[in-house]
Amino acid sequence: MKKIYLLLLAAVCGSGMAMAQDGDYLPLLREGVKWVYLYQDMVDYPESFPGWYEESDYNPQTGFFGRGNEFYYFTIQGEETVDGLTYKRLYCSFTANFDFEHTEPIAFVREENRKVYAVENKKASNQFVKPYHFTPLVGGIGESVLYDFGNPAEMAAKMDAELLPAASVTLGGGTVPAWILKFNEYEQIKLIEGIGPNGISADEPSGMDWLAFPYNSDNPLTCMAPTRIGLVGVMDADGNYIYKGACYTEPAKGDLNGDGRVDVEDVNALINIILKVE
Repeated sequence: MKKIYLLLLAAVCGSGMAMAQDGDYLPLLREGVKWVYLYQDMVDYPESFPGWYEESDYNPQTGFFGRGNEFYYFTIQGEETVDGLTYKRLYCSFTANFDFEHTEPIAFVREENRKVYAVENKKASNQFVKPYHFTPLVGGIGESVLYDFGNPAEMAAKMDAELLPAASVTLGGGTVPAWILKFNEYEQIKLIEGIGPNGISADEPSGMDWLAFPYNSDNPLTCMAPTRIGLVGVMDADGNYIYKGACYTEPAKGDLNGDGRVDVEDVNALINIILKVE
């Protein structure tokens, strides 16, 4: 599999939002919802990742080390001033519940004239540790332009990608535009205004999230895991999917938060439901 250098920032659709109508722009960066992604925590040769994998991580069903496909989440909360500019704080979590008090935002992001900018938060570099093995951080130095939804043709040219037409995507009561970015015969994604990157299909998902796009990336996508798999979907503040991505599958019975497993997070979700009812 060819290496493709990725650095991306895809975005957050706000809760309780009025969706954009045809001809209107749906901002990418909005508070109140969660972007849900999959990554693969599994390797063939654990010695390639010293300190991460142990003998107990061996999975006899797959013949690999690691836990297989895992969920991770993005959301935006609060603001930060950097070099005189106002940014939104972008957080990442490996559970649907974010601990804003004890975690650092992984990046500071802003949006202006349909362009999305990002600045790395270096304080976040040490907070992704065992057992997650995966660090969805922003690379590069200084502020980077991650998207230009006002000029997708120019954006595609900078990525050395072919821009192809794609059907609009329905969100709420309106639609938003989408494009196909084709990098080569094997690697292409669907880029959606207000959503970000999505795989073309469940059989051929894109290994991208909104921090993994072909812009100034130091993190190549290879056949070696851990690596990104793609978009599961976008949740509103109540945990309902407002958009289902290529990696979406129907949740198991009892999986109240849609994270692919039934565990204590679902108990917490049930408690929240009960408290809201009361």
